Amino acid sequence: MRPLTLLFGLDGATYSVLDDLIARGLMPNLAGFLETGVRATMMSGRMALIGTSLGGFVARLYATAHPDRVTRLVLNDCAIGGNLAGVYQVSTRPSNAPAEFAHVDDAVDWFLADRPGLARLDKETQRTWVAHYLAPGETGGWRFRCDPAIIRLARSLALQFGALQRPAVETELAWEHARRLTMPVLIIRGALSEVIASETVSRLTQVLPKARCVDIAGVSHSPTLYEEEAQAALLEFFGVHTQASAICGAA
Repeated sequence: MRPLTLLFGLDGATYSVLDDLIARGLMPNLAGFLETGVRATMMSGRMALIGTSLGGFVARLYATAHPDRVTRLVLNDCAIGGNLAGVYQVSTRPSNAPAEFAHVDDAVDWFLADRPGLARLDKETQRTWVAHYLAPGETGGWRFRCDPAIIRLARSLALQFGALQRPAVETELAWEHARRLTMPVLIIRGALSEVIASETVSRLTQVLPKARCVDIAGVSHSPTLYEEEAQAALLEFFGVHTQASAICGAA
């Protein structure tokens, strides 16, 4: 079995790339950042990538730079470009959270209020998913597992995106580069996504003949991937099981 690498979003990572993002004016060598990580974990040969939100952005950059090294690419609520207002909204989520939650259930309640669609999951799965984000805090509670720099700098990053004053985060050049994604691509999108519009995903599937998309009904940016449709799509994409999925934009 080929290696599979998961890349998480802003508040799901165990370290921060925001310092590099800001220092390099929002255009860091993120493909090189991932390449360094690949070498550090002694990986060799080809691998599949699953990227969520910012992690999907990094995964796409790496796959664009090294299409021969990526066997399959999954973009979880990430395509090309994005709604700037939505980017700001999701980027500032961590800064609106308490510094610590007294109990895991308090964190679950915060996530439920913050993420439309999370209530689709049963209570046990909600707790399991939220627990991935948490680590023991200094006062006996629970804090975000991610580097505190993410929470500190997320708002600054979002403001820099807003200062670009253009309707999308990326330019047409990114669409030209996307044609280098010759591997099979699966785009999983929250049907209520504040960041990625269905029209953007439709364009990407037209540019990439090996790309397909699945909408996760009732879910906003970054589905948890615990949803039944997401699970079915991933199993089908990786050849584990075949099951019909909800195509993006379908009624």
